[in-house]
Amino acid sequence: MVVSPPLRRLLLTLVAVACVAGDDVAAAGDPPAIDPLAAETVLFLGDSITYAGHYVDLVDLAFREAAIARDTAAPTVIGIGLGSETVCGMTEPGHPFPRPNVHSRLTAALKRIRPDLVFACYGMNDGIYRPFDEERFACYRDGLTRLCDEVLATGATLVVLTPPPFDAAARSRRTDDLRDTFSGDEQGLYRGYDEVLARYAEFVRSLAEDTRYGGHPEIGERFAVVDLRTPMLERAEAERASDPTFTFTPDGIHPQQAGHRIMAEAVLSTLDVPVPTASADVLKQVRQRNVLLRDAYLTAVGHERPNTRAGKPLTDALPEAAALDETITATLERSRELQPAE
Repeated sequence: MVVSPPLRRLLLTLVAVACVAGDDVAAAGDPPAIDPLAAETVLFLGDSITYAGHYVDLVDLAFREAAIARDTAAPTVIGIGLGSETVCGMTEPGHPFPRPNVHSRLTAALKRIRPDLVFACYGMNDGIYRPFDEERFACYRDGLTRLCDEVLATGATLVVLTPPPFDAAARSRRTDDLRDTFSGDEQGLYRGYDEVLARYAEFVRSLAEDTRYGGHPEIGERFAVVDLRTPMLERAEAERASDPTFTFTPDGIHPQQAGHRIMAEAVLSTLDVPVPTASADVLKQVRQRNVLLRDAYLTAVGHERPNTRAGKPLTDALPEAAALDETITATLERSRELQPAE
């Protein structure tokens, strides 16, 4: 049965309310029961890490597998992360262009895509690679809460992700002779920047109890926070026991695919969705589909970042994506049929 977007929104709300009301023994502060499969459309917002989107692909694949297991339709996942973007609107001296501000495109994106469930991951660029500063921190807080308010006002459910950690040691080992014009540090170490991101991540985590959001008796039913920072730091520390130079982020900023997998695992754990098990070939198909729609929607919605690849018109991209969806679903269903009965 095809469920209309308005009915999907109603189901999403009812599922959350029923889960909260029915769990008399749940402890205060437990994460809300958000069912991503009740959503019609899922939107991912963020900076270049979300633009790279490998964690988005893994989450998308997990939703597809979970939907087949539950015999329901998978939500349509659209990721429109944008390189260099912030929620604060600041730009450091020496950056080659003004950093795009998500608020210049947020309203247009929400109106065009009409998501039921939104993920937002910001912070890496918002400290603009400088030591901690209260004014910059206030700008980040204001920009992120403004994003929360606008998304929640549409009736969508919102999941906010902490910024991943910054690896200054990995950045200092770079040998590509890039000048660190962002921070003004000639050795390119971004000294202390991860301490800035730790403060930003702490603020994001606090939103889970904030009476405007996670701590609100009604809004809290459709609001959650996912901590990406802690599991990434813990896994990196474990790996460094045998390899002191191990890193998920060779340039200090952008996680490789192994880091994106930890990000996806954190998201899926919060939503109580199993990690995907499909083959790498299926994941490549999901990747192809998501890049196609990412570029198309970035172009259709509009943005302020120069030198970003233009996408196909949606009239061309949507049918291509639909064909890929059919292929992916058929492959996943065949794989499930071949699995031995439990």
